[in-house]
Amino acid sequence: MIIERRRDRIGATATALHGANCNYEGAHVARPQRLSHEKILRYWVEVRELATGSVRTLPLTAVRLVCLKRGKKNEPPLPERELLQLKDDAETWEAETFDELRTRLRDKYPDAAFERTLHYVRDREAEERRERALNGLISILATRVVDDLIAVESRSSTQ
Repeated sequence: MIIERRRDRIGATATALHGANCNYEGAHVARPQRLSHEKILRYWVEVRELATGSVRTLPLTAVRLVCLKRGKKNEPPLPERELLQLKDDAETWEAETFDELRTRLRDKYPDAAFERTLHYVRDREAEERRERALNGLISILATRVVDDLIAVESRSSTQ
């Protein structure tokens, strides 16, 4: 829920929830809307040993590397990089493409002895965590902006 603090004509502050279309004691209450419609997927690779039938699950994540350090004034920023990270026991492999990852998996787990399968499932818990984080951030920002506007209005009205 997004909370907005408003100042009415006589100077009182009202708290409202954005998203529903009703009026409750002077505050506009709105139905919550999702901020992000992106689906979050969780990926993993299953490696099945053909001789014994044992299965290992290797978690796979995508990572975007962003360089925050700035060089000299006229230097362009370093480009962002996207990597795939696969955890295999204590090792973490990094690859830039699925083809590179497939080649490394094939080298470690050859076709003759292993079957490798990529799996994914929608991660609703991660979607909910992202939604809560975004709502919290927006609430903080909106409160700060409204408080600043109220302060500016009160300074200009007293002058």
